[in-house]
Amino acid sequence: MQHIKFDKATHFDSRGRNGYLTTHGLALCDMGNGDFAEVHLHPVTGRGTMSEARRITIRKSAIPNLVAALLEAAGTPA
Repeated sequence: MQHIKFDKATHFDSRGRNGYLTTHGLALCDMGNGDFAEVHLHPVTGRGTMSEARRITIRKSAIPNLVAALLEAAGTPA
């Protein structure tokens, strides 16, 4: 599992089971290949732990399009 730590907490909190959760990063979980060729993204809490309250599931085949869309949304670096 890989972790991506943000330079500062998110402005808009993630919705979890018991309210809102300030996100300080993302944990990436590789779920395997074949029928389970997915990556799960979990928010990382202020304590540095992965929250099971919310996750985003992405098919591995969609990752190149996701990366292209993220780069487009980020714009040109200053």
